[in-house]
Amino acid sequence: MAAVGMLSSISTGSWNPVTVINSLGMGVPALLLIIISTWITCQVSLYSGGLAVANLFPRVNNKKGTLFLGLVMIMLAVLKVINYFEVWLLLLENLFTPMLAIALIKFFFFSNRLTIKKIDWSALLSLAISFLLNMILTLPKPSFATSMLCSEILYVLFISIEKILARRFCW
Repeated sequence: MAAVGMLSSISTGSWNPVTVINSLGMGVPALLLIIISTWITCQVSLYSGGLAVANLFPRVNNKKGTLFLGLVMIMLAVLKVINYFEVWLLLLENLFTPMLAIALIKFFFFSNRLTIKKIDWSALLSLAISFLLNMILTLPKPSFATSMLCSEILYVLFISIEKILARRFCW
């Protein structure tokens, strides 16, 4: 499928199958073939999603789960939620990348030395600052490596400050 998309993009200059069909003069039968193939792919995705809903909620059978998921997807399509999908993914990347970095630093370097606290203020503060820096500095495209490095440095800095303050004020 990827090879066909690549060849059609090279030959017509567009990745969109509708544009490709129009530019090659293939007409309505080819357009119907694309609609049918898309229909089959969507049907399989919808049914497997319905099974997932039925597994999450044991009292819901497969048919009701598929119907519920289909209605939710129709509502999302009507509301044009897909227009905000890229923004949502960037927001998640800006949030979860520093969270992963902090978890890795905590696991590999501070797991045996620190006592378990109810709230790890150093982690929360470094996560918040890293998230804000990612949103401000790398808005068009966040950098995974920069985000990881920034949050790791901040977390180690805040842990060091916390240890110094704990020794100084006998916490």
